[in-house]
Amino acid sequence: MKEKALEKLVEWMKPLAIPAGRYKSREYDYILPLQPYGKGKRRNAIAKSLTKYNVLTYGIKYFPNVLPVNELHTYANHLNSSQILCYNFFGKLLQINEYNERKIRINPEMRNWVDRYLPAIPKLSGDAICEFEAVVNPKEGTSFDFIAYDCNTEIRFEIKFTEEGFGKTKKDSKSKSGISHHQKYTDLYQPWLNKSTVVRNPDTVNDFFCNYQLFRNVIIGNRPGTNREIYNVFMYPSWNTKCAREFENFTKNYVVDKSRILSLEWDKVVPQEMKGFLEKYYL
Repeated sequence: MKEKALEKLVEWMKPLAIPAGRYKSREYDYILPLQPYGKGKRRNAIAKSLTKYNVLTYGIKYFPNVLPVNELHTYANHLNSSQILCYNFFGKLLQINEYNERKIRINPEMRNWVDRYLPAIPKLSGDAICEFEAVVNPKEGTSFDFIAYDCNTEIRFEIKFTEEGFGKTKKDSKSKSGISHHQKYTDLYQPWLNKSTVVRNPDTVNDFFCNYQLFRNVIIGNRPGTNREIYNVFMYPSWNTKCAREFENFTKNYVVDKSRILSLEWDKVVPQEMKGFLEKYYL
């Protein structure tokens, strides 16, 4: 099904007559081309490409004030990027424009979507804030794909598309900060696991790292100075059986409060009026 999704993206791109982009010395029609860039400037090149080519549905454009250049993923110029899928979808619901800032006040369309597809979560207030690539714990450093929150409730979204499951790592590998994941486990994750009322401790450290992204996302607590009820939502297409299976195994084996960890299948939560989005992404 991943191949069919990529074929659909290629089909959608054809009328736009955009040159193919390169990945590991090969050209692919679903990748945006990048202008030559120097060391450490790949994200700037991606931002320019996203700005130049009209590749998002419903006229949604890339605005660096909404999704900062330094938060762009390494392969955000690939149209199967889950980050770009996330930006396109929630950007449409929020009706983002050039006047929006990093923190976007929720609108009726976004509130209605949350109420409809996440009815078990308390309703967000009209003053709720939405944010792409939000870091809620600077010391730990994880960016959540998208969050929506008010004074009492915070919803954190993890978005998947064609990925082969959720993120895993090895205890001796280095994190972005240069600290080994094992050290982060000792200093941060183990204490958070011990205090968690949502998940139980895994049987071994290796179990944690085999379910790294799932564990990590759900044990990160409140931002400093806040005391919100936190909900984690994992979104993936129904045809991505690897993500579905990993999520189901995780909730079955480790989750003790299933009301706080939810999943949504993309093809079941995209409003019918977003037909172009559905057609583009083969959801």
